Amino acid sequence: MKEKSRRWRAASLLAAVLLAVLTLGGCGEAPLVRTQEDLELLAAVNQQLQDVFAPQLKGVPILSIWRGQEEEGDFHGSLEFLDPRLFYLHQEYKLVRLELAYGRCEFAVTGDKMEVQNYRLGDSVDLTNYYPTRFYQDFLIPCEEFFKNNTEAPSVDLSQIAVDETRLEDEAYRDEARERMNSFFGTEYTTDIWKSELKGKYAVVFSFGWGRTGEENLALLAELDQIEGLNVTGIYYDSREEFAMCKPLRADDPVNPETLDPRESLRMLAARPDLANLLLTSEFYGMSEIDFFGMLQDYGEEDGQVSLRPIGACVVLDRNTFLSAEMAEAINGMCERCLNVWLLDNSY
Repeated sequence: MKEKSRRWRAASLLAAVLLAVLTLGGCGEAPLVRTQEDLELLAAVNQQLQDVFAPQLKGVPILSIWRGQEEEGDFHGSLEFLDPRLFYLHQEYKLVRLELAYGRCEFAVTGDKMEVQNYRLGDSVDLTNYYPTRFYQDFLIPCEEFFKNNTEAPSVDLSQIAVDETRLEDEAYRDEARERMNSFFGTEYTTDIWKSELKGKYAVVFSFGWGRTGEENLALLAELDQIEGLNVTGIYYDSREEFAMCKPLRADDPVNPETLDPRESLRMLAARPDLANLLLTSEFYGMSEIDFFGMLQDYGEEDGQVSLRPIGACVVLDRNTFLSAEMAEAINGMCERCLNVWLLDNSY
């Protein structure tokens, strides 16, 4: 009990210190966002949420808050974002796909709620009547997906997107590889442009096998991170939340089984739960509120909200790199089940 009480006081002190450091401009009154400084802090918290929930994006900011002002007690602003998904519109009683490269979104903050007012493609196409979708939802991985290893849930076949770059001068091999890639990603390339359009755009999320300890999985993941062209961008760990959270990893933050601590990625969110939950409950994430401070408080406890057990990881290819057969074999050698492969937009 003394040890747990000591850790609780330490966590409380840490949260208080972070709160003082991170509060740049008088939050606390309604609305939560009132000034440009508040917007900048909101952007920092959003980036941390993105890193914790969507390591597929490699830490690249894809939500840029670029202006806003208080109007009649509410805060109205604009967001600029990159989103590789497709929006759908009703147009003459049929669906029209609009690929979103650069987009803008108007929003309003009333009290502790953020409401999306409209989507736009550039400055011309109005997306007011879009099909229901959420900004980050495509990248969020339900926790339950990592625990389907002993079921008949299919594993993604990485051999379908493996390319031997030394054989691309062979027309027959090049055509066969292009058709495999088209089939896998749902693209329709007919010329050699596929080589530049699909190169270096993959993010692979997979689960760990339960026959190894957490330390063994991390050691294997550290080896995977050393393979040229592959980058581990996040390690998912077990929690009680609907969507799996991870410790984000960057090029200057190698996988180290002895020092890896997922609490680091939760501290800003624990310090500003008001802004974190403002974003989580908005249309961008479409999630429920999360007690990040509680996660820090009982981290590692037997009945805690977050456990010490890593359950999966995400790897992303270097730009201008194809997934080779050797890379696919290395990933398959340590993962129990490949959950998904994302084809990221050119902007990433």
